[in-house]
Amino acid sequence: MNYCQNSFPKQSFYKPNNIVQLQYSWWVKIATNEPKCVYYFGSFVSEEDAIEALPGYVEDLEQEQAKGIFIEIKRDNPQQLTQCKS
Repeated sequence: MNYCQNSFPKQSFYKPNNIVQLQYSWWVKIATNEPKCVYYFGSFVSEEDAIEALPGYVEDLEQEQAKGIFIEIKRDNPQQLTQCKS
């Protein structure tokens, strides 16, 4: 028997119930029409935590006089937290 055969466990570790599934964190995504921007707020451990924080983000945008606010709470991995078009 060679070394490789001796070094691996007899039972396979990579059974479906042993695989850790990577999941994205929860984020609040807010898009506004005026200014034309997309904002990501987060990350959150749970959807409930994101929902709880949401009113503060909307209030801040309203104070900045943002118009046409659209909200989405989802699992994501944003590469850029603020994206605005001129």
